[in-house]
Amino acid sequence: MVKDVGSLTRYDDTAVSTDWQKKLTPEQFYIAREKGTELPFTRIYLNNRVPGMYHCVCCNAPLFSSEKKYNSGTGWPSFSKAFGACGTDESNTNILRCPDTSLGSTSMEVICKQVYLS
Repeated sequence: MVKDVGSLTRYDDTAVSTDWQKKLTPEQFYIAREKGTELPFTRIYLNNRVPGMYHCVCCNAPLFSSEKKYNSGTGWPSFSKAFGACGTDESNTNILRCPDTSLGSTSMEVICKQVYLS
C-alpha cells in the first residue's frame, strides 16, 4: 500500500497542472493526473494484440510487456506480471499497486511509480 509522504519540495500546483495539461490529452490528464478511470470495454488497448511494451503516458517508463497481457473479463487491460518483476517481487518495477474503492467495490489500481513520486 502506498503511503502519502507529501511533497519534499514546494511548487505551484497550478503551474504543474498546466504543464501536464499541455502534454496530455484531456482524457490522459483525467486518468493519469486526476486519478480518473476510463469506462470499461471502451479503450483501444483492451483487445490490442500487437507485441511490444506498454509505457507510462507521462514519463515513458516501461510498465508491462504485451507477453504478460491477458483477458480478465473486467473491461480493462490486465497483466499477469509487471515489467522488471522477479517472481512476485515488484520492487524493481515502475509500478505501485494501491487499493481503489472509487467504483463502489475494492479493486487494485496500478500507477506509475515515477509519476507518483514526481
